[in-house]
Amino acid sequence: MIQCATPPLRICLLRLERTLYSYTHLYLERFTLTYTRECVRYLKSKPSYFFSSVITNDGKIHSHPRGSRGAGSVFVRWGRTDCPAASDLLYSGIAGGSKHRDLPGGGANILCLPLDPSFVNPVDGVGSDRAFIFSVQYQITHFPAWEKHYFHDVTCAVCKATGRFSHVMIPAKQSCPSSEWTLEYRGYLMAERSHPVHHKSMFICMDQDPTPVPNSGNGWANGGFGILDLVEGKCSTSGGGLPCGTYPDGKEFTCAVCTL
Repeated sequence: MIQCATPPLRICLLRLERTLYSYTHLYLERFTLTYTRECVRYLKSKPSYFFSSVITNDGKIHSHPRGSRGAGSVFVRWGRTDCPAASDLLYSGIAGGSKHRDLPGGGANILCLPLDPSFVNPVDGVGSDRAFIFSVQYQITHFPAWEKHYFHDVTCAVCKATGRFSHVMIPAKQSCPSSEWTLEYRGYLMAERSHPVHHKSMFICMDQDPTPVPNSGNGWANGGFGILDLVEGKCSTSGGGLPCGTYPDGKEFTCAVCTL
């Protein structure tokens, strides 16, 4: 058991830092109960040097070494420019990705591009062999609630769940694994639509109440864009597909983003 009275500070601080940066949230809770009560008496006398805060939460004392202030898990909220109430906004932007057809190469992932980009020593003119990023747009039919977003550009927000150090996107669920997790947002799974000449993209969780880029509904006329459509499963009773009992054809996949 660590005794902070002598020699104290260095050992205690090292153990706290090791726990904060190397172990899971669950172990951090256990460490907080086991060790912090012994260390905090001494460390409280020099909070500006060693600790950012000592707070109580349901009777537990949480102490954060300097440098860990504001630490948390970072995730993207697709389809919105704001963050859930339990998280902080790092920046909002627009979704960018490769063109849906005609241009092989580029990236398969989708990026949340900030609204105020910075360029360093740019060379004017279009490089013919460059990788290109286009806007990403909704292309949704036969889904009445979202058909109004057809060919509108996708927004996004990069969010930080302060004090929570893990995040997960769960496909085909609208809830988190347990009450220990925080539901950041729920929605629908989306990806590039299936088509013989379309390129693959990543699967993302689109917020259930998206707010597209205003006045962006003429995407087809502009020619260059990535496409997102809803995702459905393909099942089979003889292998080679998802189990039909739980993943029947024609059901749009939901999703949930959770933090811990």
